[in-house]
Formats: sequence, structure tokens, C-alpha cells
Amino acid sequence: MYWFRARGKLSDDAALHRCVVAYASDLIFLNVSLNPHREKGLKTRSLSLDHSIWFHRDCRADDWLLYVIESPSAHGGRGFCYGRMFNRKGELVASLTQEGLIRKATSPVNPPKSKL
Repeated sequence: MYWFRARGKLSDDAALHRCVVAYASDLIFLNVSLNPHREKGLKTRSLSLDHSIWFHRDCRADDWLLYVIESPSAHGGRGFCYGRMFNRKGELVASLTQEGLIRKATSPVNPPKSKL
């Protein structure tokens, strides 16, 4: 479970709040599927295969939202998660699902130099 909110005050545009919630929902979603596989120093990379959100009521992204995430499956380099977001009144504001690829991060022996 995670509490989050946008920094600062946002306008009253409901579409803006949905966009901020959608952006924030993707930041840690797949990481939860790694919980049973954690090892000290493990570095991973993940790639979203699909991410769906159903908004059940308007919400404010600049007010606290509780993000409850569960992962019933993480196997074969894939993770699946589902989540629910609640406002501070305890009302369900969004339901979410995501499946993604998860791999151990490897760094090249001689990383390419930036051309900038």
C-alpha cells in the first residue's frame, strides 16, 4: 500500500487529475510483482506490456490517494499486478491492471560514450 499525491495545487480540470493519476500509477506498479523474488543488490528493468485503468469516480490527484497493489503472478520474466485507488473517504476511485516483462539489469562492460 502506498499513499501519494501530486505536489502543489492543481486546477479543477478533471481530465488533468486523471492524467496525473494514470502517470503516477505506472511508477511502481510492476515492482510489487518482484517482492517474492527480492535479493540484496538486485537491479531490474521492466517494460509494460499493457496497463489498464478504470475510473469509477472523479478524484483529485493533489489530495491523498491510497494505492493498494497486489501481484498474484510473477513467473518466467513476466509480472502481473492489479490495484485499487481510494480517496481519503475510502471510496474506490480507480481499478488498475498491468502486465510487464521484468529482467535483471545488466550493464555493458564498455558502455557507449555520449555524443552530447
